[in-house]
Parts: sequence; structure tokens; C-alpha cells
Amino acid sequence: MSYKRLMLGGVGRMGGLRVFTRAAALVKIAILARILTPHDFGLFGIAALALGFFETLTETGVNQAVIHSDKKTGELMDSAWVVAIIRGFLISILILAASWPVAEFFRDPEVLPLIWLIAVIPLVKGFINPMVVEFLKELKFGKELKFRSILVLVDVAAAIAAGLIFKSALSLVLALLAAGAAEVLMSFWWFKIRPRFKLQPGYLREILGYGKWVTLSGVLSWAAGEIDDLATGRWFGIGTLGVYQQAYKISTLPVTEVSGTVNQVAFPVLAKVKGDKNRFWKIFWGGIGGIGVIGGIGGVILWIFPTQVVTILLGKQWLEAVPLIRYLAVFGVIRSLESGLQPAFLATGRPQVGSWGNAIKVLALLAGLAIWGRSGVSGVALAAVVSGAAVIPYYLINLARLGKLGKLG
Repeated sequence: MSYKRLMLGGVGRMGGLRVFTRAAALVKIAILARILTPHDFGLFGIAALALGFFETLTETGVNQAVIHSDKKTGELMDSAWVVAIIRGFLISILILAASWPVAEFFRDPEVLPLIWLIAVIPLVKGFINPMVVEFLKELKFGKELKFRSILVLVDVAAAIAAGLIFKSALSLVLALLAAGAAEVLMSFWWFKIRPRFKLQPGYLREILGYGKWVTLSGVLSWAAGEIDDLATGRWFGIGTLGVYQQAYKISTLPVTEVSGTVNQVAFPVLAKVKGDKNRFWKIFWGGIGGIGVIGGIGGVILWIFPTQVVTILLGKQWLEAVPLIRYLAVFGVIRSLESGLQPAFLATGRPQVGSWGNAIKVLALLAGLAIWGRSGVSGVALAAVVSGAAVIPYYLINLARLGKLGKLG
């Protein structure tokens, strides 16, 4: 089997999916930005923060564990499904319990109904058939492309339709709910193999043993990626939070989409070839090179033309985001290179490297916010840049150690 050909084909297909997904997202944002206000986006951002936090806090690493495992997906499916369902119920309960404290923290009770509705989403998504991970585990990237493209269309259509009807942040939450329900239905329609509500202790230990580091890494990654949002909303208001979040999405979109595509393909491919060092490193460095070239070009464009980008994508009422674009464009390039190093550690059974790397990012971000955060939202963006740069040396040191090992996996 030519894994190089599979890697290139996978990058092409998953790259196509990413381009389609982000093009659709840009169309959605371009339309909704002319219907909704920055305050509406800020309200949705707060509800999404609550959802993201508890999803990350309870992350079991099931999908990564199944991809890393040498066992067939069907063998792990029942245990994975039980874990996902229990996790979905737990997330919903935690979100509901946290709704009032979150509203108090941001001093805006208007967010409460959105948080209550968004709590339904993990409950629904917990029932997704775990067989969907089969597409990535067995390198069936064409099927993954078709499956995810349909979900993207559901999300965009639901968001625009709800936006035109409700003209509020509710439309964004309803779109997430519609996409989650669609994924559950499609996961059972697409696969003839159905999970059973049955725990298998041996398989459960394997899943959670690998996943514990993914959980810790996810929690720290969430903190590194969301503490700046919390600070912005608390210090400068929900409207400013809406502006910051849209600037963040635009600035990081070109480079993180490239790195995300490569990583999504590289992880399962590297997991397959971890026994062959030469092939492993050839595939890995090829991916890093592609991320660096394309990410650099995207970052330069955003740095030179921030006003034009904001005007075209969001409209002139969002020009407050322009000063943030340049800071966050630098952050996006750094972040893409950082995430490009992750597959080497995940594929070789070393998820703890990512966990400690994210801990470094959190500490650097907190230090940056303490120094520059109160000076304005641009100071928050600068703190984000510093946090991304701080972790690169740590990953390079661990990559060098990995290169010295006689056996990778």
C-alpha cells in the first residue's frame, strides 16, 4: 500500500472539505453579519464558550483512541457509544447548572435562554454512531468528505433560515442543533453496523487509558484558546467580544484550515506507518512543509490587507476588528505550525506531550493578559500571540527526542 499516495489523496479530499466548509462558513457569516449585531454574536459566543468548556472538560478521547488502536472499529464500538451517551447527558447537566453563574459573570441575563437551548446539543450528539470514525481510521477520506459536506450544508441552511426568521443569536444555536440531529440520523443511515448499549471492560480500559491524556490536553487547549475570550467579554463588554471573536476567526482561518486538513489526514496515516521510521518522517516533514508555505502566504495577505478583508467579509460596520487582524494573523501562523507538530506525538502514543504543551500556553497567556490585557482588546490579542510562540521550543525539543528513538510505536 502506498501511504504517500493515500496521504496526498487524503489531503486533497480533506482539503476540499475544509475549503468547502470555510467557504460555506464565510457565506453564512457574511449574510448573518448584515442581519445580526456584534452583540448577538457576542451572546452566541458566550453560550458556545459554555458548551465548548464542558465538552472539553469531559472529553474522553474516544475517536483518537479508536484511530490509534490496532483493533477494528467494530470491536470498540459498543463501549465507545456508551461512553459518548453518558458524556452527552453529563455535559447537558453541567451546562444547565452553570447557566446562572455564566450569565452573572458576563453581567447579561439575556444569554440564559441560549445556554439552556445549547445544553440540548450534547445530549443529541451523544447518540452518534461511533462507526463514523471508520472513515478516518481506515483512510476512507472520500466518504468522510461526502458525510461532512452534507452536515455543512445543513448548518448553513439552518443558520440563514433561522437568521431571517428570528433575527437574533437564537439562529446560530438552532443551526448547531440541526447539524447535530442530522449527524445522528446520518450516522445510522450510512452504516449497517449498529452499536449496542453494552460496556466491555477490556476495551473501555484501552479507550480511557489513551484518552486520559487527550482529555487533559483538551481542557488545557480550551483554556489556552478561550481565556482571551473570557477576559475580553468581562473587561470590555459583549459587543467587543463579538468583534474579537470574528477577527480571530478571520485571522486564523487560512492557516489553521491548512494545518487542520494536513493533521486530520496525517494522524491516521502516521499511526499506520509508525513501525517504519523512514516512511514516518518523510510523511511528517512533507506535511509540515506544506503547512509552512501556505500558512505564511495566508498570514502575509491578512497582514497587508486587513481593512479590505473585513469590509468584504463582514461589512463596514465591523471595521473595529481591523487593528486586531494583524496581531491575530501572526498568531494564526504560529498556531498552524504548532498544531502541525501534534500528529507525530499522537500517532506514536505520546498524547501527554500535547497536554504539557497546552499547559505552557495557558501560563504564557495568563502572564500576557496580566501585562497587556487591561490596556485594551489589542493587548488581549498580543497576549494570544505570545502564548502561541511560547510553546514552540518545547515541541521542537520533544520532536528531537522522538527522532532519536530506535522504535516509534
